Amino acid sequence: TTVYYVGAAFDADTDKAKLLVDAWKESKHLTQAQIAKNIEDDRIDILMDLSGHTGNNKLIFLANRLAPVQVTFLGYPGSTGVPNIDWILADNIVAPKKDEHLFSEKVARFDGTVFCYAPEENYPKPQWKKEDKNRKLTFGTFNNILKITPHSIKLWGAILRAIPDSQMIIKSPAFREEGAIKRYYKLFATEGVSSDRLIFRDATILEEMMVEYLDIDIALDPLPYNGGTTTLQAMWMGCPVITKEGGLFVSRMGASFLTAANLSDWIAKSDEEYIQIAIEKSKDREALWKLKEELRDRLLKNDAWNIKKYTKKFEQLLQQMWEEECKSK
Repeated sequence: TTVYYVGAAFDADTDKAKLLVDAWKESKHLTQAQIAKNIEDDRIDILMDLSGHTGNNKLIFLANRLAPVQVTFLGYPGSTGVPNIDWILADNIVAPKKDEHLFSEKVARFDGTVFCYAPEENYPKPQWKKEDKNRKLTFGTFNNILKITPHSIKLWGAILRAIPDSQMIIKSPAFREEGAIKRYYKLFATEGVSSDRLIFRDATILEEMMVEYLDIDIALDPLPYNGGTTTLQAMWMGCPVITKEGGLFVSRMGASFLTAANLSDWIAKSDEEYIQIAIEKSKDREALWKLKEELRDRLLKNDAWNIKKYTKKFEQLLQQMWEEECKSK
């Protein structure tokens, strides 16, 4: 495995990644022509894009075809529309067969969810105190503020109105600014939610953020752009998530995770059902806390959270792509 690294981050995770591959080539400061020549000289069989349409991407290389098989995965939740990208890795929820015509790529599917969450850090299993279980019902989201759309706020406001003795924690780097907090107070006020029911938190280091999930009873997935890693982190820390299953890859990630976790009763098909699930799940606090305490163990028993089985399937999908390429020649 060869990595052509065009990113800007250099930290402990970068160092770990370097140790896990055969070759690591720093490419950020190389020209497009130099990177392309390196890939061609290395005679790569399968070239995988991990960025999609995100910042500093190098989709232009794949558009010009530098390897016999080219794949997109992980970084962008949807079809790239880029010529010469042959495959996209997905699953049956984010990319159902009936929607294959929406993808410019052929779809290779995992049996469970497309993304396997297997954290390298040992985040302690949540241990709640008696006072936690007797607190106000607390909803929350730690997603990027750009995902908190007017549609999301409308639904969250309806939930908070329907459950008067509840509150919501919203955590994002944007809330280090007083102006952002004031703006979101106003947005929620238009939905009939007073400021005393909202708690805004600034970003913290990952270890501290994971512990903060203990302050949330139920997480609310934004829409139409669902949480990805954020949702998986919440579930890992014993925080079930309510999501709405939309029509696109990016709007179906929550449904993918929850289906794989056998929590389909937390997936809504409509706005009204999204609100109703929140109301129903808040009524039986004893059942909610039982689920929270058992959630990590339930995930670990599931193949979708088994990194060894996931890796084996990953290898099989790549092998199938290569075999199909060989047959076509």
